[in-house]
Amino acid sequence: MTEGKHLALRIIAPHTLSEVAILIENVGVRKAWPAILSTLMLGILADGLIAFGAMLYSVSITGLEGRFGAVRLLVSLVFLPR
Repeated sequence: MTEGKHLALRIIAPHTLSEVAILIENVGVRKAWPAILSTLMLGILADGLIAFGAMLYSVSITGLEGRFGAVRLLVSLVFLPR
């Protein structure tokens, strides 16, 4: 009689709880891997953009003389969106 109950449960739920946990873990790992790669690539691109911004700032401020605050304010206008 108990085997009949287990067979009925096996038909309704073909996986045990431990099998379901392993399946869900595998799906989570597969879904997380592309997110890790895209996060890494976005980090590399962000570093590049920060470097270009620093270079633009350095080029913009080169040769300017005057009060320190006024010069920095003038150079910051380079970064305003157009």
